[in-house]
Amino acid sequence: MAKKRKVKKSRVILLGIIFFLIICIIALLLWFVFSLFTNKTMTVQAYEPSVQTLNIDLNANNYLIAKDENGDLDILYAKDEHEKIYPASLTKIMTMMVTLDYTDDIDEVLTVMEEDLAGLIEANASVYGLSVGDEISINDALYGLILESGADCANLLKRYVEEKGHDFVELMDQKAQALGMKDTDFANVTGLDDENNYTTVYDLGLLMIEAFKNDNARSILSTMHYTSDSGYSFDATMSALEGAGNDKAHVLGGKTGFTYIAHLTISAVVENDKGEIYFVILADADENGEDGRGAHLQDIADILASYFAKW
Repeated sequence: MAKKRKVKKSRVILLGIIFFLIICIIALLLWFVFSLFTNKTMTVQAYEPSVQTLNIDLNANNYLIAKDENGDLDILYAKDEHEKIYPASLTKIMTMMVTLDYTDDIDEVLTVMEEDLAGLIEANASVYGLSVGDEISINDALYGLILESGADCANLLKRYVEEKGHDFVELMDQKAQALGMKDTDFANVTGLDDENNYTTVYDLGLLMIEAFKNDNARSILSTMHYTSDSGYSFDATMSALEGAGNDKAHVLGGKTGFTYIAHLTISAVVENDKGEIYFVILADADENGEDGRGAHLQDIADILASYFAKW
């Protein structure tokens, strides 16, 4: 009898262990499924190493130099191009693209409301300078969005699209996925710091290719100076690079960005003497550049001098 009781006790222990393991496995599976729906923090996919890196020291920790090859991205140089970065105001390039997708008439005039300006001063956001009651065309707002990096223009355009029954940020994410921007997620239209507003310089390259397929976006990104319908003249944040280059290539336009978390970012459009378009995208640049031009601007100048001069 004693032997039988010993066997039964062993079975009870064994069954208890098995039951405990099953519970642990179920708990892990539930945690994994739950995390897929609640945690938007990016886990970068596995990629092959960059094709080729530059032989010069840059302030930026991430970069991509790519050619627009008939609407496709032809990468020439890259470093950590699939690493998570915060785009800052480069986010507004996607804001522009979604607005253009959902706009029938870029000459339509919008009236600025208080909600378009809410919180921007407190966030120390860059603005175009809109006031409540101002009237501005969608076209002028798009130029203000990109050239002056106007967060007020971003909010105005967001409201315009959402009044048609859309969720603007959701549209941004949908467009990103459609373009193959697998490591990108948007949380706002301005690029203000948010842990769920991230991308990679590779994905930004895909976005720039798409932008240059659109005549309006191409024109906006290639403009250094603009005068609105009201007669207000302003310069692009890229205008510090106007004339930068050589007889082989020059800066055509682009977009800059900055926050204290993202540091300096830039997506520069470079045109060579054959009329070919290149995108030079830099991210996470140190805040102290040489010659007082900013680290990202200095990097662009160095790349032009060291590489485009040879092509």
